[in-house]
Amino acid sequence: MLRVLGPHRLMIVMMTFAAASLNHVPVSADAKPTSEITDAKRSEIDKAALHVAVRDSSTAEVGSKTINRLVVLQQVFGRSIGWLVNQTPMPTDEEIKWAGAVHNAIVQQSQVLETPKSVHKVFDKLIATLPDRMKRKPLRFTLTILDSQEAEIFTIGAGFIHVTNSCLKAFIDDGELSDDALALALAREIGHNCRGHCRSAWKLLWLQAEMKAGGHDPKQIALLGQFAARSIKGKGGETRLAYSEKQIQQADLFAMHLCRNAGNDTNRCLDSFRFDAAKDSELTRLRQLLWERSGHVASEEFGLFEFRPEDGTLSKAKAHPLGDNESAVVFLHGMESNLQLQIKTLQGLASYGGEQLRVFGFEYPNDQSLARSGIFLKQEIERVFQDGNRVDFVCHSAGGLVFRYYAEIDSGKFRKAVFLGTPHGGSDLAKLQPILEAKKLLDDLKLGIPAGPEGAFMDGSGQIGFDLQPNSLFLQYLNQKSAIELRNRYMVIRGRAVKRRYAALMGIGSAALRKYLRNELSQSDTSELLRECGFVWIGRLHTPREFLIGDFAVTLRSAALKGVNETMTFQLNHRELADDAESIRAVVGFFGK
Repeated sequence: MLRVLGPHRLMIVMMTFAAASLNHVPVSADAKPTSEITDAKRSEIDKAALHVAVRDSSTAEVGSKTINRLVVLQQVFGRSIGWLVNQTPMPTDEEIKWAGAVHNAIVQQSQVLETPKSVHKVFDKLIATLPDRMKRKPLRFTLTILDSQEAEIFTIGAGFIHVTNSCLKAFIDDGELSDDALALALAREIGHNCRGHCRSAWKLLWLQAEMKAGGHDPKQIALLGQFAARSIKGKGGETRLAYSEKQIQQADLFAMHLCRNAGNDTNRCLDSFRFDAAKDSELTRLRQLLWERSGHVASEEFGLFEFRPEDGTLSKAKAHPLGDNESAVVFLHGMESNLQLQIKTLQGLASYGGEQLRVFGFEYPNDQSLARSGIFLKQEIERVFQDGNRVDFVCHSAGGLVFRYYAEIDSGKFRKAVFLGTPHGGSDLAKLQPILEAKKLLDDLKLGIPAGPEGAFMDGSGQIGFDLQPNSLFLQYLNQKSAIELRNRYMVIRGRAVKRRYAALMGIGSAALRKYLRNELSQSDTSELLRECGFVWIGRLHTPREFLIGDFAVTLRSAALKGVNETMTFQLNHRELADDAESIRAVVGFFGK
């Protein structure tokens, strides 16, 4: 069941989320501005947040919105067309039309005030910091100040951000604006737009309207309407969007990362959560962002583990500085992997290293941000080795980005590092996943896609999937702040899984898929507009470059890293790069130089 949430009452005094209603929360008479929160008060509130009981929120509950939408669409349109409709993005101009109608209704009911220059400055800086891929034309982010007694800040999609003057008062003390707290509040609403939460809500109503135009069964139309009502509440100027718990978590992290990239003080940003310390919902969200800043990982199943080559087991590493003749190598696994799946790699490193080499593995959560894992890595290296200057690192896939944050952003110590299929330029998971879904969905169609991608590519659930996208907020920050001078101690090993002559066959498979879907769509009874949008999406469906000139998950170009002197390319797929004997020999040879 989705947790139905009201508009973000980011008025610092009473910011709350209701489990099943959208009731407005009045402004407290004794509201105080964020600037009056002292460092001592921050510490007190943060301590309370860190002691809030962790609620077990299952993936099935949090992710039910996406799962149910696909099921509903397949019930309405049929198996393959329902999948296609779910994949087809809502045209930007349609989102602007639907959200724009609500925006017009809102401004008709409330007087629009002039935006203070100081507020405009905060907003414009955030928008300027957004990666280019998040600025979808003709969509433009706009900020509207409303004269209202309600203290709220919210978005209805298409880049429309609304803030009431009652809300703004909470960010101003003696004429001075609390820039950082306001930045986080605005960045959350920007995040709901950039993460597609608003667009996915409007898409349901858009589909319902198109189904009516296509003459669908009224019962099916009503079914989709009921589902849409879970995401869009109210009518006219009272319309607000409701978000799942997972979407709220995503928007919070997006806001923190955007503010970080924009140069805001991320600690003072959190003041926007600290005013209402009595609300467990606020403290829970504050705790997530405190953990993000500190690198905290709650479970003992994560951290540094030492490998015993004699019996192939792993045990939690204890603090033990290296002896005079000892050296160590730390292996970092990739996305949605773990050390148990990489025993062969650890065994290979140990067999080449001799008795004086101690082999370790770093286990980190596969859903949290790469930056948080990088901070956690530094804590673990300092706990176990005290001095990392004699430690080498072998990093597979996303593990390489965790290491780069540790070394380049957090100044972690190391001797040398090797990257195995690390997507330094990102991996476009959004484009890869439909290919594999189509392969499973249309199992009777010969697509020319080999069996390797399923084993090499995972869907990247959680924040890590966003971090790995090309030009993500994480990669933007990492590549702008990175220390180029460290790269003479790096080596890159990358893979090309498919020989050139087979790439043509995969292209034929993609053509067959497009032809099949066009025929299916042509024979369906969807509206003309929906069919046209589907045809546009089908036309863009090609075998990804990650398949053609990469290792099924990372292109050769993305795996390369400017400033690295040694780069090797093997005929291997993404998973094979980590445990192939030739690849491991190259790693050990580099460390021995």
